[in-house]
Amino acid sequence: MKNVLNVYRRSNNFNNFSCLDLETGILPTLDQLIDLWLISPWKQEPPPENMYEELAALQTVFPALEGKTVDMWCTFFRNEAAANLLKIVQYVCSIPIPNAFVEWIFSVVGSNWTDERNRLSLESVKSELCVFFNINSSCTEFKDYISAASNAKYFKK
Repeated sequence: MKNVLNVYRRSNNFNNFSCLDLETGILPTLDQLIDLWLISPWKQEPPPENMYEELAALQTVFPALEGKTVDMWCTFFRNEAAANLLKIVQYVCSIPIPNAFVEWIFSVVGSNWTDERNRLSLESVKSELCVFFNINSSCTEFKDYISAASNAKYFKK
């Protein structure tokens, strides 16, 4: 499933927003922040002069930030005055994500949950989706893999 999400993120039109993902351990550059400013609602205004100072403040406190990206940004803005950086982060975080991935999941569920199989429990459908998205081998290859793994614990004396 993780590979599916990564492929989806790479093909996404909002790829330049990924520079604000602090969990990667890589801070945004000044050029990336200016690019974000130029596609924001404030694109008619020139990028603020103090954007560099705000980025420098982020670089100073970044090693101490912990948690998810949103938590890291919240901690930073709670302790630092970075109004322009706050505007950019709020703008990017307020953009709704596309629903193509969700539509794809519903399509797969719809093809598996037919009239003949309408009494499947939610747990069964969830399990089928996990298998569908995470196992890339055929049924026979998977059966051989499982049987080989289970036979490995038995040995002749």
